[in-house]
Amino acid sequence: MAAPKKKAAAAAGRKRASRMGIPLSAEGERPVDLVTHIQKQTQKQRQLMFDQITAASRINCKGFLENRAHNRVPVPIHEKKRVFLTVVKEGDSEYFPATYACCERDDYILTQAPTKENYRDFWRMVWRDGCKICVSLSEKLSDSNPDLCYPYWPMTEGGKMEIEGNRFVIECQKKTDFKGYIIYDLRLTSTDPSVDANKSVVQAKEAQPPAEDEPSENKKARAITLMHYERWPTNEWPDLDLLGPFVQALSKKEIQIMRKSLDNYIPPVVIQSHDGLGRAPVIWVSTILMKDIEKKECFDVEDLAKKCAR
Repeated sequence: MAAPKKKAAAAAGRKRASRMGIPLSAEGERPVDLVTHIQKQTQKQRQLMFDQITAASRINCKGFLENRAHNRVPVPIHEKKRVFLTVVKEGDSEYFPATYACCERDDYILTQAPTKENYRDFWRMVWRDGCKICVSLSEKLSDSNPDLCYPYWPMTEGGKMEIEGNRFVIECQKKTDFKGYIIYDLRLTSTDPSVDANKSVVQAKEAQPPAEDEPSENKKARAITLMHYERWPTNEWPDLDLLGPFVQALSKKEIQIMRKSLDNYIPPVVIQSHDGLGRAPVIWVSTILMKDIEKKECFDVEDLAKKCAR
């Protein structure tokens, strides 16, 4: 009696699947077939299968363990994607808690909030990669509270910040207040070597020559736009009425930089949040979607998710 009941249940299941449009297979493989398949494989074949399954999730923990003190959160940064700084002077570190995030030709750097100990490394990164747009999503900044983002740029017009004498000098030339955010026009000068042709973002890109409206290379000075969004508290939802215009302004600024580019190299946009994990990726993806809307008058969230996952 049990056999007819099983056959009837199977038939009913096939009918339901047919009505739902689900394709039917003749007969599925049994678990024992997988076991037999594995048993027939050599040790080398098993190892290759294991490597293919686990390769995407592997992270080189050695680098993370060596630099635990430089991270705000105990979340490893993928070794192949993290920022490697060029050691120029004695005492320089090659590590900074930041990772490259690329989507087609758009390059970004997602970084943790600088501290009093490593904020100079932030500017080393900006200078080395020729970055022209920096975004800060830290609501509060403090030069005494290590739990908050260190104020790594001058915040008053005419203000100047010097790092290691004249190695890096940041000047605030203009400050413009908007609803929910502030735009700082900064001038960055440095004695470090200029943009390296062997960048970590895209290895094949060549060095970026200075634009016509920038100072000569002998002065080693560059214009930096820093956009500070100050209305997004940690662990809270942002005010979308304020965040939307900010993302649109960032997208337009990025497009301006791309149009002014004189070669194939487009410098990455730096996006800084407290831990580089929550708010920074949101702005990264939102900016890409905003540019898609402006270029195509439409956007494909699923397609973007697949590109970002790569």
